[in-house]
Amino acid sequence: MAELKKINESIVELFKNCSEFSRNETRDAEVLIEKYMELINARTPELFLKQFNSPVQREYSEFDVLILSIHEIMAKELEEIEKLLVRVENAVSSFQDIGYSLLQEIMERLYAFGIVLSVCNIGEKLKILDMLYRIFGIILYFRITQHACLIRFAKILLSHCGQIRKSYILFLEILLHLIENFDFRNIAAVDSYLLKLNGIEAETQEELSFLLLLKGLLNYYRGKMNILIDIYEQYVLLSPHSYVYLNEYFCLKVSLGAMTLSDFSFSYGIIQSFRIAAKYKERNHVAIRWLSHLAFLVLHKRNFVIARQCIQETEKLVKNVFANVPASFIRRAKAYYWYLQEDYKKAVQILNEDSERSFVDGKFIAPMTDPRVMEMMYDLQIAKGFDLGNYNVKNLIDYYLADISCVTRGIAYYWLALLAKEEKEKKNNLEKAFEQICQTGCIRLIEQIGFALLSCLSDNEKIPVREKIEYWQLKKNSYASSADNAPFYSTYNCLNMLLASKNNAQNYFNIQHFLLILQKELGAQRVAFFEVDEQKELCLGTINISSIEIEKFSLSVIKNKVMEYLTSKTSSPEYYLVSDCIGIFCFSKNKCSTYVLYLENDLKDGIFLSFNDIEKKAFSWFLYCYIRSNVSRFQQNSIASSYHSVFKYKTELEPFWGDDMVLVLERVRNIAYTDISILITGETGVGKEQLAVYIHKNSRADMPFICVHLASIPLELFESELFGHEKGSFTGALQQKKGVFELAHNGTLFLDEIADVPMQMQIKLLRVLQNKKFNRVGGNEPIFSDFRLIVATNKDLWKEVTRGNFREDLYYRISMVTILIPPLRERKKDFPLLVQHIHSWYCTKYNKEIGRINKTDYQKLYEYDWKGNIRELCSVLEKYVVLGEIEFHKEGTERDIDCDAAPGLPKKSVSPFAGDKLVSLEELEKQYIAHVLEKTNGKIYGNGGALEILKMKKSTFYNRLEQYGIRLKNTAVQ
Repeated sequence: MAELKKINESIVELFKNCSEFSRNETRDAEVLIEKYMELINARTPELFLKQFNSPVQREYSEFDVLILSIHEIMAKELEEIEKLLVRVENAVSSFQDIGYSLLQEIMERLYAFGIVLSVCNIGEKLKILDMLYRIFGIILYFRITQHACLIRFAKILLSHCGQIRKSYILFLEILLHLIENFDFRNIAAVDSYLLKLNGIEAETQEELSFLLLLKGLLNYYRGKMNILIDIYEQYVLLSPHSYVYLNEYFCLKVSLGAMTLSDFSFSYGIIQSFRIAAKYKERNHVAIRWLSHLAFLVLHKRNFVIARQCIQETEKLVKNVFANVPASFIRRAKAYYWYLQEDYKKAVQILNEDSERSFVDGKFIAPMTDPRVMEMMYDLQIAKGFDLGNYNVKNLIDYYLADISCVTRGIAYYWLALLAKEEKEKKNNLEKAFEQICQTGCIRLIEQIGFALLSCLSDNEKIPVREKIEYWQLKKNSYASSADNAPFYSTYNCLNMLLASKNNAQNYFNIQHFLLILQKELGAQRVAFFEVDEQKELCLGTINISSIEIEKFSLSVIKNKVMEYLTSKTSSPEYYLVSDCIGIFCFSKNKCSTYVLYLENDLKDGIFLSFNDIEKKAFSWFLYCYIRSNVSRFQQNSIASSYHSVFKYKTELEPFWGDDMVLVLERVRNIAYTDISILITGETGVGKEQLAVYIHKNSRADMPFICVHLASIPLELFESELFGHEKGSFTGALQQKKGVFELAHNGTLFLDEIADVPMQMQIKLLRVLQNKKFNRVGGNEPIFSDFRLIVATNKDLWKEVTRGNFREDLYYRISMVTILIPPLRERKKDFPLLVQHIHSWYCTKYNKEIGRINKTDYQKLYEYDWKGNIRELCSVLEKYVVLGEIEFHKEGTERDIDCDAAPGLPKKSVSPFAGDKLVSLEELEKQYIAHVLEKTNGKIYGNGGALEILKMKKSTFYNRLEQYGIRLKNTAVQ
């Protein structure tokens, strides 16, 4: 941070020496610095471009040296902040003792960036944005209130984020709103944010995960718990993102939402997962939050022994960790414990103590949202006549009505109805309460308030209320009537859900989705799926069991039963009840290994714990057949096809950027935020189009990406395709058409194979690129298009210029920055992971079990020269997955022509001009290709090969062979 202060001093000092502004020495220093920043911002792109295109050390002016030093210092500062943030995230024992002071330092360091934020490049801004997400997660989780400087900095960042994808900016805005309004949020603002989130179409799994998280949080605050649970079920199907505390905060709210809906098993599973993980990591400041929630849950289940243990353990931790919010929660849990034990005096004593400590400046430091605890408050004061101090009903009603949650607002209106003296007022408040509670999905409250409302209504007014109650009752017990008449009623729902998911699946099967169905329908809290043999235990998927717990867990609880099954040499599936809360299914995979499905319910009320012998056997066989039929399509951390409406499953192979592409990508990131034209060069098949897409996503990701392969456009249609045409401008122009330049407005235009543009069209292309204005064919009105230009070629474009095939002025226009993608043979560091990436994708595509390539085949791949680069690698690996053989494309392969395969083709080539008979141009071309192949003895590539003689592209050549029916013997597909 000291270096950032030096930057400020340097800017001011340099500013004084600037004759342009030094006349007015009385101006405020901040205004002067802001003006100078505008100069720096204007100069930076040009300076970076010079440095990028000139690796040789050069002399820079004092001004340029300042700009370069600013970015160097910012990079070091961001690295230091990242280290501090990692320390905060890994803080153990007491967050207040270690993490809080570090967090304050991080906030101050980030705020110091405000002075130079306007000159940050896109990469630096993305790093800062990522840090803010992580910091805001910590602030929300621990309800930290001293964050004013960070909020100001975040708002400054929002004003400089024009190049960043809009969804990520919206995510930051939402987190800012949640932090600035801890206690009293605005209903209209939250609903507006939800509407905006519903309009986002996620492009990556991480973006979708973040999107679902924020939608879930906003629905929690609005009290719509049923929607929250639906969102969470989608969320757990995705790979977890890197925002640890934000994820944990969300899951904390989900467990509270499930508790409100009386889905105790669902809530318990989440609580246990994070509580045990916190214990293993020795994060006491996290453990006390989960312990306090666990205490309330077991109290709702009337398990007083476990509740007392949780309360005592939490009190010990709170003594060593300064945490006001969890301390308030645990005091309420103690009060609730004594209330349920009917020792009301003790309960009131604890509540009065808590009301004095937790009610500060007219606000509760720890929000009270559990409906059952709220009912306790009302009962103690109104029904039993106790004085609860700050927790009196009037304070609580005022607090809840100012909230935005349908749960708390509904209960507040219900209390007002119970306290009302006039029948009209009672009816009015009950209607408001019922309207709010119906949005929560909490059937217990809907029935309670709905039945109270029915007593105040006339017969006609009762009809819609009864319909709403019946709707929620039916939704809760949707399968009840069918299941009662089914042969196996306890697993009926599970069978239906599994069969439905199988019908929806396409080329892969989501293990997480499979486990989620079992967890819900069999009443399990925690589920895991393993592959086990005598040497290893491989975890294929889990629900509510963290990775650190899997490491410690090591199947020790069920090891004996699994080994018993393995040694029995039976192929039949078996179900074992390991204890009164754990059950396992064992399914034989082969002679050496087995699949193990682990189910756990500590509350001992899961369906799987009470199977009868017949149903146990029948359901075991069903699961066994189900797993066997889907095993080749198992894919971990995939997105279930049932959520295609939320996220587009990528059916195309994603590019892989590894260590050998680091320098290329770093340069790309430094220029991506500018509008400089970029020329991408490299051999055929290296991934030029994929790099263009990468640049687009780092610059104009929300705008269109238009890709045009220029060589594929016929000359007579060139103008129409590029510039568009007006209706009636030529024969066949039946309607107006927009060209690619117009379609790319505000987005990115990628022109591939730029070297193949005909010379007569190059001048027209140059004019458009110079001023970005053009006319449609047949049109008179000029059209402006603000597009970002990226072009690509596999040729040496300067050689084409020297040969007269390409205009020199057009060359300078499109090659302001040139990026060379290295060929595959030079990417040896990337090669192992690249092969694995492509091989896994083709295995998934063809429903093959994802395995490893054997050493012999891999050695062949590694030593091959890869003239066709990644495109050729994909072709070879695709055939390897399908056929199991490695087959390379070798230059100069001798090939024989099967002349009989082409009807009408003579076995010996004869001149088409012999005799008086004339042939068509098509027939002439067919005979000439056959003649050349005969003369070259089937040689296609290299010196003297058919392609060299015919001057054809490989793709055109093979198209002609297919068109004329010419087949090659001993052909290796190119």
